[in-house]
Amino acid sequence: MINDYLFAEVNIEIDRQNALWGVQDYTPEFWLSILMEEVGEVAKEINDGLSFNNSNYRTELVQVMSVVAQMIAHYDRTS
Repeated sequence: MINDYLFAEVNIEIDRQNALWGVQDYTPEFWLSILMEEVGEVAKEINDGLSFNNSNYRTELVQVMSVVAQMIAHYDRTS
């Protein structure tokens, strides 16, 4: 089960992303490119010699989760 702290952390990341990029109303194709870029950063952390004590790995995973949440929110707003 996902704890409330993780959801709070994802919301903080979404707020950070929105502060950087503004309202994110992208096409599904553009959302996919953003998501794949974030997934690539997770892969880079793993390929660079993942240590589960490595905070960058976790940070990148939270960013992936935040992008997915925003993709779902965008879908809900526009469908």
